[in-house]
Amino acid sequence: MESPHNTDRPRLVSRSVPLADPVGSFRTLVDAMEPPRTVWNAADEARVVAGGAAATLTADGENRFEGIRTAAERLFETGDVHAGTEAACPRLFGGFAFHGDGAADNDTADNESRPSPWAAFPNARFVFPRVQVTQTDSGPWLTVNAVGPAATPAAVEAKLDDERERLARSLTIEVADTAIDDAFTEFLATALGAAPGACPVRLLYCAGEVRAPVQLGDGWQVKPTEELLQTLRERIGGANVRVAYAGDH
Repeated sequence: MESPHNTDRPRLVSRSVPLADPVGSFRTLVDAMEPPRTVWNAADEARVVAGGAAATLTADGENRFEGIRTAAERLFETGDVHAGTEAACPRLFGGFAFHGDGAADNDTADNESRPSPWAAFPNARFVFPRVQVTQTDSGPWLTVNAVGPAATPAAVEAKLDDERERLARSLTIEVADTAIDDAFTEFLATALGAAPGACPVRLLYCAGEVRAPVQLGDGWQVKPTEELLQTLRERIGGANVRVAYAGDH
């Protein structure tokens, strides 16, 4: 592994943003992640669903614990991390074999006719996810990690927008009939037109107790960037701008 001091760029970059809207079905969110997929769900801890590998650490033999610890220290020592919340901070997921002498490779399944499902794994393997969604008490967070010469803040922040768009199923804008005038129509057209993408947009037109959904055409699909969502929420109200993510029904 190349020393991080051999480059002017940070070896590791991590950025996280809160997802103001909930992420629903666990199964759908897992399916939306690229392999290798990671799930962490422990009592009294935030649940994490992650995908991809920005880095993978492996070690074998009796020194596997020290090997992983050393590799992890090198990985994180020059990290450029903006997490926003401790639960979304970058971390490694993996485990160690009980034996460090390769004994697991020779294990067999119950009927002793098939190799152990652990035979293909090294004595120690930890994954540093490329993308993760962390469910906290205050709501979900989206994190993107990158490692290596191409790991720049600008690239990771762009990847955050890409991942939010990939996970998004639709953007709903709720607006009262009394708020719709020429100025509002111009504002909406400008805001949506400045963020073209692949996320469908739906207007929820409200008149008294009547609510009528209007699906905008493909030409109005957007990339739901933080800038776009902030612009819409400042004008329309935070509760009236909602993104439905993978698994949200």
